[in-house]
Order: sequence, then C-alpha cells, then structure tokens
Amino acid sequence: MKQFIILAIFLLMICQGCTDIYDFPETKNYEKYPVIEALLTDNSNYQKVRVSYSTWLEDSLSCEPIDNALVKIVDITGDTAIFEYSGNGWYTNNEIVALPEKEYKLLVQIETTIYQASSTMIRMNGLDSLSYSFHKNDYDNDSAYYPILYAGISDPN
Repeated sequence: MKQFIILAIFLLMICQGCTDIYDFPETKNYEKYPVIEALLTDNSNYQKVRVSYSTWLEDSLSCEPIDNALVKIVDITGDTAIFEYSGNGWYTNNEIVALPEKEYKLLVQIETTIYQASSTMIRMNGLDSLSYSFHKNDYDNDSAYYPILYAGISDPN
C-alpha cells in the first residue's frame, strides 16, 4: 500500500509539472512580407505560383492572398510565360512546360517591388516500376503495406 501511495504522489508530481508559456512579442505587431511559392514541372497542367503575405505565428492556417501581382517565368532563351490569377493567391499558366537542364527565372512584381529567383530543372531518372509489400509485425501490431519504387539510373554524360 505504501508503494502505491508513493507511486500516486510521483505521478501527481509529473502531471502537475510547471509549464512556461512563451509569448512571442516580436510577432504581435509583425510586418507583413510577401511569401512566394512556385511549382514548375514538365507537365503543363501543374504550373502554378502562389503569392500571399506572411501571417502571424498563431494564425498559420490562413493567409492573405495577393491578387494584383504580375507573375511571369522567363527561360534562358528569353521566352516569357505570363501567369494569370486564378483565386486564393494562385497564379497559373498551362502553356509552359519545363524542360530538363534548362534555367528558368521567376519574376513577381508586387506594387513597385520586383522579386526574382532562378533555378535549373533537373533531369529525372526513369521510373522502372512501382510495387508494394505487406510487412506483418507481431510485436506491436504495426503491420502495414510499404511501397517499393524501382528507379533507373541514367548516365548524364
């Protein structure tokens, strides 16, 4: 009985431990900054750029979209793709297709400020096959299906 009381007191002490809530004072009156997310692929249906403002740390589920930005992508040859606003901060273009080993520059103009980034599309290795296997775990009932991806290796030279 004495061990039970000691165990109960010990558990009560753990459950009633002290916690300090840290208040981020620098985020209470934060300055909004543009947040630009871009997705450029080799499939013309998936070219999109999202332009929004940063949000307060405790309000991370919502963002303020920017609907009046000028968004375009320019490739190394000078070809330009203009992105059109499609809602909730997203800008899309279904005409451009990114090609491997080609450099692209993203230009976003918000009011009088221009933001830019550049990147080169990497060459993807071929997907040989995709399968799955079932692994049974008798110890903790954590059995599951696991995907197996077989990718080919290509020589870049």
